[in-house]
Amino acid sequence: GRPPRSTLFPYTTLFRSQGKKHTLTLAMIAKNEGENLRTLWQSVKNIVDEWIIIDTGSTDDTVKIAKELGAIVYEEPDQFNTTITKEHVEFFKKFKVDIAEGMKIFEFGKARNFSFSKATKDYILWLDGDDILIGSDRLQKIMDSNLDPTKQLGLHLLYKYELDQYRNPIIEHYRERIFPNNGTFKWAGRIHEIIVPTLETEYIRVVEED
Repeated sequence: GRPPRSTLFPYTTLFRSQGKKHTLTLAMIAKNEGENLRTLWQSVKNIVDEWIIIDTGSTDDTVKIAKELGAIVYEEPDQFNTTITKEHVEFFKKFKVDIAEGMKIFEFGKARNFSFSKATKDYILWLDGDDILIGSDRLQKIMDSNLDPTKQLGLHLLYKYELDQYRNPIIEHYRERIFPNNGTFKWAGRIHEIIVPTLETEYIRVVEED
């Protein structure tokens, strides 16, 4: 059969109804993000009910700061590495990729899936350590009014991916950021990983002015 489909429809029904508050887990992977975590936490603390961080080998004070801020931290420096074998070396020779046997390659998709597996709340939000969530006070109302845990429905949020020297966005796009914690959203890819729902999924796009 055909693979699951993701459908996007415009966000036009702000505060449709007053529903029960949906709980939210912030699930992250992090390495050497100590200088960013406090700023990130200030931007999300009024909406997040649980904060999961998978530390993948920090050598700074990431773990200490994360725990001080209330995160549940799992220290996993090696679990998500794949060790290059002779078979890998021979395979990549065909593509003129120079790798050495014994090298360790980190797999971002596996690490993010592990972070999702530790989430216990109704919905999952994913961010990176150097991200800042703007408008979280509005986001809780949008979640409560438009999301339903019995439906395969999530939120698309605008991601200002790169800024110029004046802090103006020069690259921005929408990404799936919040979705039900029902085990049907999996990360795929060793690097530049993407979320692949195993069930047909709809997303509400939250426009910037909301």
